Amino acid sequence: MDLRKYLVDLRDSDMLRFVDEELSINYEIPYVITRFDKGPTLEFTNVREFRHVHVIGNVVNTRDKVYKALNVKSDTEFYRRLLWAENARHPTSQLR
Repeated sequence: MDLRKYLVDLRDSDMLRFVDEELSINYEIPYVITRFDKGPTLEFTNVREFRHVHVIGNVVNTRDKVYKALNVKSDTEFYRRLLWAENARHPTSQLR
């Protein structure tokens, strides 16, 4: 899944909030992101230093969002995929 599709999925699941207030990337946006640490994904649409750039925060800050991004439904499925990725990265034949 690419980031754009993932953000659409979050929006459709009511897990994405837009912040339209003008904020700076220095202190203000990081502060808001930390205040919503376990909350919704935040898309900042009015970044003071970059007029035509959006900043996204809290993209995978909860287990539900990680599972949604990886398209898994359970802990077992997640850990199975994690182990598969680790094995793909370090095949047993290369460890000798």
